[in-house]
Amino acid sequence: MARSNDKSLFDEFSESLAGQFSKDDLHVFPNEELFFFQRFDVRLEVADALQTFYRTHFGLQKFYNGLADLPFHLILSLIPDDTLKTTLEQKGLKVQFGFQPIRENPEPIAKLPSIDEPLIYNLLSKSDNDQQLILTFDDLFTYLSNIFGPKDFPTNLNAVLRNANTYIFLGAMFDKWYMHLLLKKLCAHEAYRAAAVTSLQHNALTFVMNNFSLGVIDLEPSVFINELHAKCQQEGILRSQRSGNTEEKDGRHSISSNYAVPIFISYARKDNLFKDDLKLKLFQLENSGRVKIWADDALRAGEEWSNEIAMQLKRSKIIILLISDYFLNSTYCYNIELKEALGLRQQRTDVHIVPVLVRATMFEDAAPLDKGLPLLKDLNFSPKDPGNDYQLIAVEDWAKPNHAWQQVATEIKRLLDEMNS
Repeated sequence: MARSNDKSLFDEFSESLAGQFSKDDLHVFPNEELFFFQRFDVRLEVADALQTFYRTHFGLQKFYNGLADLPFHLILSLIPDDTLKTTLEQKGLKVQFGFQPIRENPEPIAKLPSIDEPLIYNLLSKSDNDQQLILTFDDLFTYLSNIFGPKDFPTNLNAVLRNANTYIFLGAMFDKWYMHLLLKKLCAHEAYRAAAVTSLQHNALTFVMNNFSLGVIDLEPSVFINELHAKCQQEGILRSQRSGNTEEKDGRHSISSNYAVPIFISYARKDNLFKDDLKLKLFQLENSGRVKIWADDALRAGEEWSNEIAMQLKRSKIIILLISDYFLNSTYCYNIELKEALGLRQQRTDVHIVPVLVRATMFEDAAPLDKGLPLLKDLNFSPKDPGNDYQLIAVEDWAKPNHAWQQVATEIKRLLDEMNS
């Protein structure tokens, strides 16, 4: 069980059971945080007591109240209880909820989580069914055998985990060997940043720091949540504050006028001048607060550039591709940024891709990326011949390139107006 201040929840719970069962009926293994039951009815009683323990734990409820206002789109819980889900729903938030069963296949996750409809997923099942609780070594063995074997996490959860670039572990049990296996499962890709929020220092923490590129924030989880809440409040991005940034119209979230739409520019270094011309043309939109433009020239010295680029790309709602032979021949531009952009467009209806032909190139023959992703040639390119909407003219071939960029800027403005409609 996850930790609550300086004592694990398992320690608190097992102490609450003291004197209720004989040592023959109930064996407690504090290092593994597991039980052994001599009789099945004892298991049922312990399962009922555990459900009551979670529902009435004041420290957990206080912690959940602080966590619920933070703009996470995915919360993976090591506590097999649905109180966090209830807390968010009581705050008027629409929530997806799921759990990983011990023995059965998990229920599918209907859609990818978002800030406005987050997913709470119980990694260690849930407490309202004693047969779904991981209480014994046999339960744990069955669970691990399944998640690393035939009964994997739901498809949409795996998709989010593959694309995640930041993990924050709050009070996780890094001294448990099975937590190391879960970390391996959760952090299977390399492009991520992770931090453990814990005041505990031990050899196991050193082990995961070295093996999972894990940084350590030396704070109690509750203190960290309070500080993070204060910073998010300063940025105006708490859930309670976001209600003023979006409006619900015809079942869709529209962007309000005080929200700067993030734009990502993907380009090859040899096309740097084209990128500068585009930013100049979009300056008034950015200056008025309608958009926030990011390109890799915003990277700061010492930053892990691949992680920062991946994070900015995932945040973006408009992705502009400056297409040329240099772009198509760049492994990073074509195989990483373009592939990620097309994947985001498939997963999220609020992502728009604007390919701009800056130099004449045979992009129609560009090799396909992953199966299921659209071809580059199937995207709606700019700029077009003013007299023929079916004829593309590369920016460098316009007599007055400024007119080409004006057409691109008009397309961006059209998308912004569409988002706000």
